Amino acid sequence: MKGFKVIKKFIIVFAFVFVSILLISWGGVGHSIISQKVSLSFNSEMNDFNAWTSYLSAHASDADYRKNASDPNYDPNEAKRHYIDIDNYTDFINTGEIEQNYDAAVVKYGQSTINSNGTLPWATEVAFDSLRNSMKRYDWTKAKQFAADLGHYVADGHMPLHITNNYNGQNTGNSGIHLRYETTMIGSYSSSITYTGTSAANISNVNQYIFDYIYVCRFDFNSR
Repeated sequence: MKGFKVIKKFIIVFAFVFVSILLISWGGVGHSIISQKVSLSFNSEMNDFNAWTSYLSAHASDADYRKNASDPNYDPNEAKRHYIDIDNYTDFINTGEIEQNYDAAVVKYGQSTINSNGTLPWATEVAFDSLRNSMKRYDWTKAKQFAADLGHYVADGHMPLHITNNYNGQNTGNSGIHLRYETTMIGSYSSSITYTGTSAANISNVNQYIFDYIYVCRFDFNSR
């Protein structure tokens, strides 16, 4: 493949798909649908990636499986990568933003605070960097794995209940809403989901892009 600038388009393509399909983690069905349809937004530079579509769909929930202690690829640090209770940060409540650089955030808030409130935006950025580096090494096996993880984390970043401390409606008398919202709803209406593709573009600042959609998703959900 020529030109590694195309890899920056992976993250924006995934994000376009999630917003356009209006899938608000999404359960195994939702994640699979999103990753299966992502190639509809590939431009001509990304044609070679069409061959990845089946893999991305089949492995869209690998990151979720790694949270399970019985999974052969179990990672005890995986669970915190799927959410961020961003409203537990006073900075977010006061300004609508938090410290976005991971090392600076650890210094400012403390490692325990970062870990207990989730690391989703930074995990997304790490997956992107890992995908890029794998491509630079022409390690396509690893690249596909990281692309699948990237799609999963971006999807979780567009799921309002993954970016709030009221993740299951437990604070508002809606306990159990998480499963009903991301799994039951999608399972019931998956056949009605339509998506025909959206133009991809380069992203100049991946970290800012990730935090921007998390901020917007959190505020949009909170205002309803």
